[in-house]
Amino acid sequence: QTIKPFHIIQASEPNDGSTIATNWLLGLFSEQIYYALLETSPEITVRQRGSLVPIESTVVTKTHDLDLLKLYKEIRPHFADEVFFVVTNRGSDRVDSELCEYNNVLCIEYEEMSYSNLGELEGMVTKLTAKFRKAFGFYFGNTSGVLDEKSELNAVERLVAMDQASLALVDKSSDMVDDKFGIHGGHHNNVESDKNAVTSR
Repeated sequence: QTIKPFHIIQASEPNDGSTIATNWLLGLFSEQIYYALLETSPEITVRQRGSLVPIESTVVTKTHDLDLLKLYKEIRPHFADEVFFVVTNRGSDRVDSELCEYNNVLCIEYEEMSYSNLGELEGMVTKLTAKFRKAFGFYFGNTSGVLDEKSELNAVERLVAMDQASLALVDKSSDMVDDKFGIHGGHHNNVESDKNAVTSR
């Protein structure tokens, strides 16, 4: 995999929609298959498939650290162009509103990631991707390949597969982890009548 000159950090508190947000982004940037979680010490590495790998080997990385300024200073030297942040806010769990105004930060409300069937999932992906385009179009371009219709379709397909994987693990031990989607066993989902999708977590 070619090292990208940019990186995307998905930053959220636990249970604030981070799994959905991260897998949506991984769908848009489909060359990265496996979920990656940031490890900030002793070096900037990520945990992927149970192993530590250089952050440069991934495109999208998840973290629960909301100190974006600190993260930027630590991660930016590893990439030629820029580091972007996609943050999910929920209730009192949110980053400083001033950070949401930075041109490399996109803040999303938890309620924007709710869906209960395939149609709602497709609509959610379209809206979130439009926000991504608006926020970061200055870098990726409004018609960039990472933001085209095929990318949105990839994101929908990945989220549908994520929901199916989550259902398969719901009765399993929390020690079991799906390396592709970052889902642990015992992760509860509220299953709706539509077989194609489940409600957001």
